[in-house]
Amino acid sequence: MDTNKAKEIAKEIFNEIKKQIVEGKKKKGVDHPYYSNTAAYFQTDSIYDRAVNKYVDYIRVGKKEFRGMEDTNDIQQISNIVVYLLNEQKKVKGWKNLVFTTRDFRELRGSGWNQYWKNYSILENIYLLDNPCKDFVSIQKFLLKYANYNLADFKLFSVRMGGKRGRLYDEEGDRYYLANKEKKCAGILEELRKHRGTNDTITCQYGEEEYIDELERRYSSYHETECDGEKRSYLAITIKTPAGKVKYQTKIY
Repeated sequence: MDTNKAKEIAKEIFNEIKKQIVEGKKKKGVDHPYYSNTAAYFQTDSIYDRAVNKYVDYIRVGKKEFRGMEDTNDIQQISNIVVYLLNEQKKVKGWKNLVFTTRDFRELRGSGWNQYWKNYSILENIYLLDNPCKDFVSIQKFLLKYANYNLADFKLFSVRMGGKRGRLYDEEGDRYYLANKEKKCAGILEELRKHRGTNDTITCQYGEEEYIDELERRYSSYHETECDGEKRSYLAITIKTPAGKVKYQTKIY
């Protein structure tokens, strides 16, 4: 696709994303476990076009469709431009908490002896989050003071995943960030303060995991059925006594 054409489509998509997020902000207060009213979604699909007698790719944001893409190369190009525009938008007042996710793909391209595997990422979900809650900020200050660990605002989250045969494949629904979970942050802060002694040492280790209940995993694997789980971007915190004995461990996400 011509670069100018890609930029034109990307700009239209970017404006639609902003429009949906602004409209969602006005409706704040809608409560649904799998819907964030300050989110927009970059979705790709294909449709049969009778004019050219073939399937063509398109991008959808909400109910609005954007066409003109010939293949996944075009979609990747447009996605990259929209990601750039989103990063620039984060510099604008009121948009610093703009967070977005991408999805990784691996596709066999070319033909014959010229076939090769191409890895690429496509934009997926876009969120404009609230500022971190008071107790999350207190957790950040606690970890910086006692563990010398600088916890980023929106690094920790959980999201539902679906799968089959005991394996998880895709995120389903929105990510829920610890920074915006007021009650959970209050509980975490209380536990950290309760277990830390004057001369104790605290260490932090960031990690990611895909969690699935072991009984469900076995059942799904044996019966070849669908299963549910959760992806977690977490921080493992360990508190040790001056003698090196572990007195408290937890994962926060």
